[in-house]
Amino acid sequence: MRINLSDVIFLYEPLNKHSVRALAAAFEKHFPGRAYSVRPLVDPALKEPLTAASSLLLLSFATGRAPAHYRLADKLRQLNPSAVLVCGGPHPSALPAEALNYFDTVC
Repeated sequence: MRINLSDVIFLYEPLNKHSVRALAAAFEKHFPGRAYSVRPLVDPALKEPLTAASSLLLLSFATGRAPAHYRLADKLRQLNPSAVLVCGGPHPSALPAEALNYFDTVC
């Protein structure tokens, strides 16, 4: 699957804002000049970040937020079936097989 890197969307909430800052900085270093957006993770409705036909959606979360993020991944999949969902953070790193039940890739 090929993704247009201009459709990269980092989803953040107060609990992962520092992770997203680090990931965005790494993205800028490795893909200089490529566009991306950072959108607040406010509600599973999330219609605005899903306007791109094929988006790469990136989420980072810890164990306490895993159930909510799994439900969110299901909702995102319903809203935009062509999106590629990637997760990382403490919980997905510790239990990648579990996270892969909801996300396309774990890092």
